Amino acid sequence: MTLVVLAVVAALAAGRADPLDSRVAQANAAAQALQGPLDGAWTLRDRREREVYALRMTDPPNGPGAGVGAWRDIQGRLGALTFTRLGARAVAIDFGEGPVRFARGADGVWRGAARGLGRVTLTRSLASLRPPV
Repeated sequence: MTLVVLAVVAALAAGRADPLDSRVAQANAAAQALQGPLDGAWTLRDRREREVYALRMTDPPNGPGAGVGAWRDIQGRLGALTFTRLGARAVAIDFGEGPVRFARGADGVWRGAARGLGRVTLTRSLASLRPPV
């Protein structure tokens, strides 16, 4: 054990990369490959920028297709959702009352219109550890 620690310290002192860093990076890349771009935590806000729903979505990685998730509203109610990626810049999310279609603008913000809410935006939540899509 002492020899291993000394070898790592010597490698770091010599300016060589730690082999553990490489393995961690490889494991992270493998995990990311199992997730689609919408995987993670999202926030749906109304036109006044008030949070309406907190979403968690599980997105398969293989191109346009269906995914599943859950929502929580500001009253604490919970529900299931499904969504379909319609390409790189469009998604339809169904909260159980018919789909809400979102389009991603050049600024990276997803915008749509929801029944009873009017204009809404969908942004990556701070709870998500994935970088924005």
